[in-house]
Amino acid sequence: TEVVAMYNFHGNSNDDLQFRKGEILTIIKATRDPMWYFAKHPSGKEGMIPKNYAKQRGSVQLNAMP
Repeated sequence: TEVVAMYNFHGNSNDDLQFRKGEILTIIKATRDPMWYFAKHPSGKEGMIPKNYAKQRGSVQLNAMP
């Protein structure tokens, strides 16, 4: 599942994944804490991200041209 970062996140520990607003992150798995995800950054780095800093990426709907 891909999410869009809603805010910049600098992290508080070595387990946290830093990212910037607008970046696309891939959720790898849920964590024991329902407020956090384990995710992967496009750079290849992995770590914890706060769930409320990310929004599920919507699918693109294509319409036929008239």
